[in-house]
Amino acid sequence: MGLVEKAETVARMLRRLGRAIAAELTAIESQERRADEDRRLRWTAAMAIGFVSTVAVPLGLIRAFLGVNAREVDPGRSVRTTAPGHTP
Repeated sequence: MGLVEKAETVARMLRRLGRAIAAELTAIESQERRADEDRRLRWTAAMAIGFVSTVAVPLGLIRAFLGVNAREVDPGRSVRTTAPGHTP
């Protein structure tokens, strides 16, 4: 095997190595993009849960309080009444 064949063999090996490195870099970039997307989705979900907790829960409690039927309220009792028969 002469010097030219050895040089061609080394050149081929270096081209293969370059392609392998490029493929590995592409795979790493893809994993990083996927991880960034997962982080973004988790952040969005956390913001949605925070919004629901901050807005919807208090609104639900207010609606439940104001949604009491008048038939369920005893007209003979006051909000300030603490015991049966107590007159303020």
